[in-house]
Amino acid sequence: PRLRYQIRQWLGAISSPTLRRVSLGQDKEALVLGEIDPAFADLLRAGDRFLIEGRSVQVSKLSGEDVEVSETACPANAPRWMGEPLALSPLLARRLQNLRDEVAVVMTENPKMLAQWLAQRHQLAMTEAHILANYFHAQDQQAAIPRSAFVLAEIAPCADEWLLALHTPLPRSGNEAVARLIAQRLKRNTKIIGQSLIADLGLALKLESTPEKPAEWLRKLLDPENAFQDLEKTVITSDLVRRRFQEMAVTALMTPRKGSKKHWKRPKVGGTRWAAAKLFDLCLKRDPGFFLIRQAFQEIMSTSLDAASAIAWLDQIQLKPIQVRWLPAPSPFIRHWTQIGQGPELAPESPEDALSKLREKIMGVPA
Repeated sequence: PRLRYQIRQWLGAISSPTLRRVSLGQDKEALVLGEIDPAFADLLRAGDRFLIEGRSVQVSKLSGEDVEVSETACPANAPRWMGEPLALSPLLARRLQNLRDEVAVVMTENPKMLAQWLAQRHQLAMTEAHILANYFHAQDQQAAIPRSAFVLAEIAPCADEWLLALHTPLPRSGNEAVARLIAQRLKRNTKIIGQSLIADLGLALKLESTPEKPAEWLRKLLDPENAFQDLEKTVITSDLVRRRFQEMAVTALMTPRKGSKKHWKRPKVGGTRWAAAKLFDLCLKRDPGFFLIRQAFQEIMSTSLDAASAIAWLDQIQLKPIQVRWLPAPSPFIRHWTQIGQGPELAPESPEDALSKLREKIMGVPA
């Protein structure tokens, strides 16, 4: 009877992933800074940076369920959770790129009319239109407006490293696929430290030194030939696929589901990552085409990594020029999504001014 009950509980079960702890240091007395979503933790690799508890931290080691980090003064990504609003879609990313193309044309013909054009075309108030126009002008003066006619890359110093930023018309998931493809093609190259920052409409890499001919260097890295095969090599054994396989193994009755001690004790078969590590490796060795592994891989390639959009973009830019800008500091667009600085300030009033206006509106008297 107990076995029948367990099987009924396991069939079609949706496993609840546990959060991953983030610890500062490696000893037993290491400070636990907090927890992050497994979906975000699975994208991390040694050397990546993210923000937690107001600190900028760098991943030192990924061991078991814990993420060991050290503090750093360099820019970092903000962590994300599955419960947050929907991610930027490929369609919206393309429309944002179309906006940049249109803005570049307006700035070429009559730069002083950009704010008025933004207000009329997108129904913005003039205050917001001027803020956005100034943001575009600052980007154009320091680097260039990213356009569909070419691929824009920026190289700027960052602490003791170099930051190579690549503008793309892709959402974060597509840029994640591009970054993993670059990492796979550079895994024997010591110039790259590791995947740095992934964002919507761009990605950045940390470099120990800069290539002599960066445009040609990038052209080889972004070659669409065998892109899917190279991406598969690095993704098939990644934590993304392993953890998805572990979840599916529960539903497929390959491993027991975590349940209440009232009904049964959870078998100890090598810890919480046994299925993601040992069982996955065993299945992959015996049968590389094992259906749960292929299913997990296909789901990751279409969700966490938008491989289709990434490879389509690589095909589109094959014959487009690559423009590399050497800058003393990252451009405004890059500063916005690498947390080095802020984007356009959409609330020009100070808190005191806003409260004053609110009081005047409510009370009907000047502050």
